[in-house]
Amino acid sequence: MLRDRQPIDPEDVIPRRPASRRRHPRPERLRDRRAVRCDDRGDRGGNPQRARGRGDDDRPRRDHRLRPAARPAAGDDDPVRAAGTDGRLTTAGGPSVEIRVPTDDDLPAIREILTAHGNDGAIVTADVVGPYLRHLIARGGARVAVDDGRVVAFGATIDTGNAVHLADLFVRPELVGRGIGRPLPDAVFGDAERRTTFASDDPRAMPIYVRAGLRPLWASLYVEGPSERIAGLPQSLSCEPATPDELAAVERRWTGADRLADYAFWAGSPEGDLFTVREGGAVVALGTARVRQASPVRVLDRLVVDPDPAVEPLPVMLAAIVRAGRGGVVLVTVQGPNPLLGALLDLGFRIADRDQFMASGPDLIDPARLIPNPGML
Repeated sequence: MLRDRQPIDPEDVIPRRPASRRRHPRPERLRDRRAVRCDDRGDRGGNPQRARGRGDDDRPRRDHRLRPAARPAAGDDDPVRAAGTDGRLTTAGGPSVEIRVPTDDDLPAIREILTAHGNDGAIVTADVVGPYLRHLIARGGARVAVDDGRVVAFGATIDTGNAVHLADLFVRPELVGRGIGRPLPDAVFGDAERRTTFASDDPRAMPIYVRAGLRPLWASLYVEGPSERIAGLPQSLSCEPATPDELAAVERRWTGADRLADYAFWAGSPEGDLFTVREGGAVVALGTARVRQASPVRVLDRLVVDPDPAVEPLPVMLAAIVRAGRGGVVLVTVQGPNPLLGALLDLGFRIADRDQFMASGPDLIDPARLIPNPGML
């Protein structure tokens, strides 16, 4: 998601973000794509991590079990389109806008909106956002708000198999405060009851998510530091390269979720690195890493640890961070309840930025076994 430093109206704030690109961190120096939630992912390669959806987030921003009912195709029985005979929605005290599925023709306008919310500059951001946006649209959870033929807002979700995750939500900056974005959360979440997102800490951003059925659960922290300081790991742990098919097959076995399309996307990130963490030869974690846009900093985009309680997650996560960092500085998204946070701070890592993890229930992710991708959880 992209981070928007301008004042935001609580009715228009849309997270990311979780993209977006987002996308991992937002601050200018942390941004690499996602200019979305984009800037991180966008360059992202896929997380734009921050293209997400808050009104001021850049992540390009981020798991398992039950799969929400699939949204119907955008037809007469689609709750979004069925809201009006012409596909338009009118919010209380707000303007009437058409909510529809975006097409390739909308990409320039969407990129313009995401770029306007970024800190990296139009050219850098636009160059990295395209692949991320195409991925969100292909996943089926993206919508645009159109007013008088002009795209004025964009929102997107990813079905992670256990919940529907809000990746991005942005309104044109000059239209913030007019209620343009109010219909988008319902449009992109559809009838899914299990919902997640990463939102900025701005209290003005919370009401729109709370109305959408989410509640703030804990801080999501962007932690950065020298991977070479991690030492003394068990010799039984090792990391091996993997393919999207291999990682998707293991995650499907662990959680029932099909993330093949997402792994393929992450594999195409700049210097994308897909790998497994093994203990005594058995796979105990699945990881994706990449390099940040225009930066030597590497990002551990996502790590899923085996849900088997016999697997101790902390050393596994540290081994993955070593792999992702390749001896240099690495950026990791750590959930507040995760013991990994204290371990990294003790090693000299620092908190570079923060978001708020929000969900419709307290058990949609295990914060001690997941390093999330803010845009795609």
